[in-house]
Amino acid sequence: MAIRILSEDLVNKIAAGEVIERPASVIKETLENSIDANATKIEIILLNSGKDEIIIEDNGVGITKDDLLLALQKHATSKIYTVEDLFSIKTLGFRGEALASINAISKLTLESRNKDSEFGYRLRDGSIDKIGMNVGTRIIVQDIFYNTPARKSYMKGDYVELSHITDIVRKYALSYPDKSFKLTNNGKVILQTTTVNDERTNIALLIDENLEKHLISVEYEDDNISVHGFISEPGYLKNTPDGIVFFLNDRYIKNQVLFDSLLDAYKSMIFLDQKPAAVVHLYMNPQDFDVNVHPRKLDVRFKNEEIVYEALIIAFKDAIKGFNESKQKEIESKIKIQTTLDDMTTDVKNTQIESTNFYSIRQQPKQESTQTTISEIKDEYEIKLSLNYSVLDIIDNTYIVLKYNKGLYIIDQHALHERVLFEKLQKTFSTKTGSQQLLSPLVIELSTDGFTKVIEKHPLFTQLGFEFEIFGNNSISLRRIPSAFFDIVDKKELFTSIISDLNISKIDDDVLYKLATKACKSAIKAHDFLTRTQLDSLISYMFETDMLTCPHGRPFFIELTKEELEKRFKR
Repeated sequence: MAIRILSEDLVNKIAAGEVIERPASVIKETLENSIDANATKIEIILLNSGKDEIIIEDNGVGITKDDLLLALQKHATSKIYTVEDLFSIKTLGFRGEALASINAISKLTLESRNKDSEFGYRLRDGSIDKIGMNVGTRIIVQDIFYNTPARKSYMKGDYVELSHITDIVRKYALSYPDKSFKLTNNGKVILQTTTVNDERTNIALLIDENLEKHLISVEYEDDNISVHGFISEPGYLKNTPDGIVFFLNDRYIKNQVLFDSLLDAYKSMIFLDQKPAAVVHLYMNPQDFDVNVHPRKLDVRFKNEEIVYEALIIAFKDAIKGFNESKQKEIESKIKIQTTLDDMTTDVKNTQIESTNFYSIRQQPKQESTQTTISEIKDEYEIKLSLNYSVLDIIDNTYIVLKYNKGLYIIDQHALHERVLFEKLQKTFSTKTGSQQLLSPLVIELSTDGFTKVIEKHPLFTQLGFEFEIFGNNSISLRRIPSAFFDIVDKKELFTSIISDLNISKIDDDVLYKLATKACKSAIKAHDFLTRTQLDSLISYMFETDMLTCPHGRPFFIELTKEELEKRFKR
């Protein structure tokens, strides 16, 4: 088949397909033009979700009569002039493709009045007419994809296309609270904002009205990056990532590094398959990233992803830590410090030890006594900290039922103890302490690859608290292990599983997380009997920690407040 040069019309339609994917693409490109034109008021009017007509009107600086015809030409732009400008882009648009691409696949009318002009001008079908209008620009797009029926057939139903448009408008309204946005479809207002100075209020309006009181402020700055925005409390979660929005120099972008940094900061604090909310602005030197990666300008490439990731991890973790510390102060205000055993004895009587249900979880099942004496309690307790709670029962030696502060708590003893161990173990690993000698050396035979890795990573194993010697071909004699692992029965399986995970050159938070998760195998299980000391220790920890889940993301308690109980009983 012979090679031939494509016609200009076909080239234009191919190029348009890269930029304009659906009606929402038209909205995105024209919204960015309006924002670049310093508009403070932007209105989008749709007919049948933009399939039949899209009108975008703004009060920006407008386009001069001489520039109207140029505006529809390919690669015509007022935003860059040289190759160097590509690496210092400060505007949302810059490629000069948007209007040309829209014009190639629709019937386009462009109306604009420049701020220095007495009249406005309309460009339609190649001719320009003088019109009366306010300063700003109005773009009318009709019959999108009318001349590319194959592409038109790929458009989804009205509801789906409208949802894509709404999402785009919402994201830019989040980024620019100082501008007002209005979106209507078939005469119905879909989204409307007014200029506000309070970012929290704007976020709540555009994402979730209940979110405002659950936002944590994020502020961070170093030589390479500045971070500003809000993330949700660890307890405020969504089932989808819809509430996660990142902006780079006020441009909405998608980037996996940013997304991963957010989830990693929340690691072990959120439920399985749930996501926090986040509206985060990054500000960087334009020379440190490339936005010219894709025609739609959604993706960016960072010059140094690691610097960006580390900065965001610090920013998010510091914000969460600050929130946790403030919550801790609230919790501490609810805790009574007892200074004598007599005071503690009074509290113990208030926890209803004498009740049959409570006794059944304190004593071994085969014992006949139905009383827990004060002397037994004095022997068991060395601390003088007590909470005003009442243990009502333990269901199936698995779920602790607790009354505390006008509410009920149902606690999963296994999940809670996993969290207790996990926090303790992470602290042990991070401080590089807590090695314990085995009663007798454990000989472990390894694969050739495993043995090679153990020898290569010997300093890392030592750092973690393992001590071993070579013992014949592909075997080692394990003598000491981290004390955190001492209660794990199958130490051989543990050691070999660690080898498979240790594909690193340094001990970092991710490695410590994996190791601590393995050590949680020694946690109290469902149906295990709890001593009184264990029970009180678990409950005390639950009220002292800011965590909500076990290390694997499962919640370790359910809270039923007085208000919720009244609601369920329809009071």
